Parts: sequence; C-alpha cells; structure tokens
Amino acid sequence: MPAPPPSESPDMTFRHLETLPHAGLPEWQHHQFRADICRFHTLGGVLDFQQFAYTTAADGEAERREYHLQTANHTLHAVIAECNEQAAERAAEHRLPAPPPLTRFFSLQADMERKISAERFYGNQLDLRHNRLIVRGQGSQFGRFLYHDSETDADRAIAPNALDTAFCHAFLNPPYPPRFGHSARETGQYFLVFCRRLFGNPADIEAYEWNTDCSDYFDDGREWWGTYFWTVYSPQNGLYTGIMGSATD
Repeated sequence: MPAPPPSESPDMTFRHLETLPHAGLPEWQHHQFRADICRFHTLGGVLDFQQFAYTTAADGEAERREYHLQTANHTLHAVIAECNEQAAERAAEHRLPAPPPLTRFFSLQADMERKISAERFYGNQLDLRHNRLIVRGQGSQFGRFLYHDSETDADRAIAPNALDTAFCHAFLNPPYPPRFGHSARETGQYFLVFCRRLFGNPADIEAYEWNTDCSDYFDDGREWWGTYFWTVYSPQNGLYTGIMGSATD
C-alpha cells in the first residue's frame, strides 16, 4: 500500500453521517448491533466493528468507494474513542494512572485502500459456495481442522496453505482461545449467523482493505498476531461496516 502522508490532513466531513443519530441506523437496529458486538467481545473476540447507514444511496462504484472511505475514517475515529474511554474506565476502577491515549496519525485517503474479493476477505476457512466453515477442533479433536457442518476432517482442504490472515482467521483465532461454541458445529453456526446479521448474504459483499499505519491502535498486532482494517458494503441491506483488529498476548 502507498506510504502515508507526513502529517494529519484536515478533519473529514462525514457526508450523510454527521447529523444522524445511531450512525444512521434505526434505533432498534443500532442497539441490536451493539449487543451483538458486546457479546462477541464477551466471548473472547478482539475485532472492533462499526456500522453505518447513509441517507443517500451511492450512485455507482465511484460513489460507493467514497462511502467506503468515509466509513473507514469514521470507524477509525469511533474505535479509537471507544478504546480510550474503556482504558480510562479500567484505570479509574483500579485507581491507576490513565494510559496514554491512542491517536490517529492521519486521515485515510482514497489511495490507501485496495478492493478485494469476497473470497480474499474471508480467506481459506470459508467455502462461500457451500456456506461451510473450517474451524479448529476442540477437546479430543484439538489440533485438527474440521468442517463445521459435519465435523469431518478438513486437514486436506487447508493444510497446504495453512490459515491465512483474512477475516475468518482474525474473527476465529484471537491471541487467546474464544468461547464461540462447545463444538466445531456451534462455532461455525455462531460465525455464520454473525456474518448474516452484519452483511445479509455473506457472499454478496464489496470489501476494501485499508492502510494500518494510520494509528498506534495497530501497534499491538505488529508484534505477531496481525493488523486488520476492512470496510464492507452489503448490497442486500445497504449498510457499510468498518472492521479493525490489533491484539497481542
């Protein structure tokens, strides 16, 4: 991806967003979305999500790309603000000094993204054609890869390339084991229901990946786990979702 500019550019105007409560979503949908994300974090997930609706539908790919850019910048701003608020609350609870706040180094620009296919976005753990997820086995099947729907062996399907660093990997494999289900089947069902709530039809999406040099939010992930920043548009529900991830042990 291109190198970032040397300094912060002027604040973005988030067209069609700035006057809308709940990021433009109906209030019930906004609260459902926040509840889904809260449960995801409670179960051990580490990705951060923001979702937006725009008052005017994009007229073609060029305008959708602009909406992706607005979504990326708005997500970056909102996630950093949430992380700083949570860190301050934890420090106050334990009567410790507040840590230095996370910062945004610069606003994202249109040349700091790359459009990717749905297959590349999800990675090699999801078979979109058959709506079938490959997950790590648990208990007696620990160390194996299994198809979630049949809990049969999937080592041959994934071993040649191992796990790649796409959305499925970042969602399912945080630094510490999550508790999305007691079996491969339950974990797969949780993931697919989560994706349907965000994206409608998981296969019918438009995705961009973004430069992660824009904030020290991503510093932890550079140690070993990875850094992730995507925006996803769903033609089915008309929503734009921003996704960020950075974690370590």
